[in-house]
Amino acid sequence: MKSVSQNQPLTYEVALHNSLPPGEIQSHGQFGPWNSEHPGETPLRGEYTFKDGDLGVFKGIAGTLSSDDKFQGILKHIEAGGSIDIPNFEVTHTRHSVHLKTQFHAFVDGTNGDVQLERVNAALLKTTILGRGEIASKPGEHGKTASLDFTVNDGRIQDVLWLFVRAPKPPFIGTVNFRAHVILPPGDHPFLQRVRLTGDFGIAGGQFTKTSTQETIDDFSQRASGEKPEDKKPEDKKDEDDTAISKLSGHVELRNATANLSDFAFVVPGASATMHGTYQLETHKIDLHGILKSEAELSKMSSGFKSVLLKPFNGLFKKKHAGAVVAVHLVGTYEDPQPGVDIIPKNSGQEASAANK
Repeated sequence: MKSVSQNQPLTYEVALHNSLPPGEIQSHGQFGPWNSEHPGETPLRGEYTFKDGDLGVFKGIAGTLSSDDKFQGILKHIEAGGSIDIPNFEVTHTRHSVHLKTQFHAFVDGTNGDVQLERVNAALLKTTILGRGEIASKPGEHGKTASLDFTVNDGRIQDVLWLFVRAPKPPFIGTVNFRAHVILPPGDHPFLQRVRLTGDFGIAGGQFTKTSTQETIDDFSQRASGEKPEDKKPEDKKDEDDTAISKLSGHVELRNATANLSDFAFVVPGASATMHGTYQLETHKIDLHGILKSEAELSKMSSGFKSVLLKPFNGLFKKKHAGAVVAVHLVGTYEDPQPGVDIIPKNSGQEASAANK
């Protein structure tokens, strides 16, 4: 410290080891003069670098953090702006690391460590995430709770999914827009068990990266349109583009690693569906039920002997403005999804309302 005086700000240079997350901090600037009657009103300014921050101390995530920041203001209201760089950020159960870069503008209460994030601009692969919120203490809780609002406009769903899936590549690609409110309370439970999310999303031009899954969607779309894929020549199929899911949207509530989906809707050429249910992030278990509408009659969506057997049911499932309206489900796991027809639909009142619409 230099120029230590009761009535003048002191100049300082400091190097210290941060405890949580562990890492090395170097800082220099000015502090004071000390306001003994109102310590929070003490002025300060400076800048710091934070290196080798180990995020692995927080259960469920990992990575090495570095940060640069400039700050000024008074102790209880410090204006800060800088950047964070994590070249190997990961949600540990996926074993996938991504390069995460962030620019931020925030206000810090130096008397208790609470942070108000006025603006966060994060670059995740080729997707930009905008955020704001707070990281602050809550009554009755030991530690701090992060409460954040995120927005993505024209991002890539594969960049977001890469953080949360174990598969060698993201299961789905497309252009995503979403808004979400995320709460991460303190505690010893793994990240996916603690994080809570409420959000709405929409995906355009989506396709599955798993070849067999995408081929199933392509086949289904053609049958729903009244075409028979088995009648097409191999050379015709090669010339066709993969069927894109032109619209995928819904509302999600994430609690205890389980995503509850409502108003989950998708559209492919020839068919549309509205579903609801759950997806378990840790076990990948799927349990979705809803209503499917197709342009083709029910019998035309099958082939061979099955088509003949279904012909008597065309009138039963035929609805106005649709070839067929059927209660369906998608169960199993992401790795082995099992689509089918619900003989007795779950929440039959809700399904009937959807069918009438």
